[in-house]
Amino acid sequence: MKLKQPLLVIRLAVDSSQDEYWWLVPNAPASSLTAEQAASFSKTSPALVLLDAAAMRLDSLVLPPGVKANEAALLLEDQLSQPLEAVELVVLVKNGRKLQVASLDKLLAEKWQARLADKNIRVARWIPEALCLAELWQAPEQLVLVDEQQAWLWQTEQQSVLKLPLAWLNAEQAAPLLAADAQQMNVN
Repeated sequence: MKLKQPLLVIRLAVDSSQDEYWWLVPNAPASSLTAEQAASFSKTSPALVLLDAAAMRLDSLVLPPGVKANEAALLLEDQLSQPLEAVELVVLVKNGRKLQVASLDKLLAEKWQARLADKNIRVARWIPEALCLAELWQAPEQLVLVDEQQAWLWQTEQQSVLKLPLAWLNAEQAAPLLAADAQQMNVN
């Protein structure tokens, strides 16, 4: 893992009892933290927050000529199950006219923000936990840790950690994770 400095990673679940907190240090296994410990660490190292994939929708769009990125929500209106006013839409990646966007319920977004604010946790960045899933397999060296049920992936370019249940992966994708030469660490 090419971590240059410690990194506080928080995974917010829809159910607050399933929130998880980790402290990643260069050349050491990830350490599980309590919310209080995470709040303390966030004073000097604001958190990278992974948002529960169960609460988010990821879409790829190609903008027609004349449509701007900030108008992307209008293109999704028919596909979303809620009115646009109730949805928070974030452009994650823009490549020419192609966009990758995430959408989630505004009330849930506010609850997540309040949940961390109540715990005095400072945040550096919010990202969907499933961001760039397909791209991870183009660069297997980004693998950070693996246990029997989950893959924990480090995205060097984005300085982010991604945790996925192995069940999300097909057998061909999971094989490199379980290979003996995969970089493995114990998760406390």
